[in-house]
Parts: sequence; structure tokens; C-alpha cells
Amino acid sequence: MKKNLIYSLIAGILLTGLLSFTIIKVNKKATPLPAKKTGNVKAKKFACSCVITGISNSGTTFTWTTNSQPVDHFNYGGYYQAGGTFSGSTYSPPVSISYKSGGGRFSVTPICADGSSGTSMNILF
Repeated sequence: MKKNLIYSLIAGILLTGLLSFTIIKVNKKATPLPAKKTGNVKAKKFACSCVITGISNSGTTFTWTTNSQPVDHFNYGGYYQAGGTFSGSTYSPPVSISYKSGGGRFSVTPICADGSSGTSMNILF
């Protein structure tokens, strides 16, 4: 009985192993890739080409200039060397921030009407 059980288990393992390799078939014909579907893509009505060309500060009041391209608003932010960050949004310069000793970094980014970002600039203070 024990002998029959061992032979049955060995035969089952061999058949399972044999079947697991014969199920996989290699496709010798190359199947063509499906054609790519193209859709109509709407072009942007305008691109954000606004560039911050300069930043100056007087204490903690920051003023910047742009290349006169249309801009919706400006996002600004930065960090203090002593720790902490600040951020905000404005429609035109100047911006005043609170002061912490040790200075920090101020950065401003123009945002166009379509939501895209222009070229930003930053300054240490």
C-alpha cells in the first residue's frame, strides 16, 4: 500500500511537471501591433511666457519686474534661515513679509491665466 502511494505521488508530480511545460505555446508568427488612435488635441490659446527679470528688496518688502508679458497673478514663498516658511499670492508687487533674524530666501513665480507657471526668480535677504 505504501509503495503504491509513493508511486502515485511520483507519477502525479511528473505529470504535473510535464503538463505545466506543455501548456505554454510559443507563437512563431509575429502579431502586428494595433494601430495607434489619434485624437484631436486642442492647442493652447496662449503660453505662459512671463519671466521675472529682477527682484529687489528694502528690508522685508520685495518688488519685482517682469518682461511685460500678460500674467494673472504671482505666487511667492520662501524660508527663513532661523526656521519656518512663508507663502502667498498677489496680483501685483510689492509684497511685505514678517522678519526673522538671520534672513532667508524669497522666491516669486508668475502664473498665467491658463494656470501654467512662468519663469521664477529668487533672492537671499
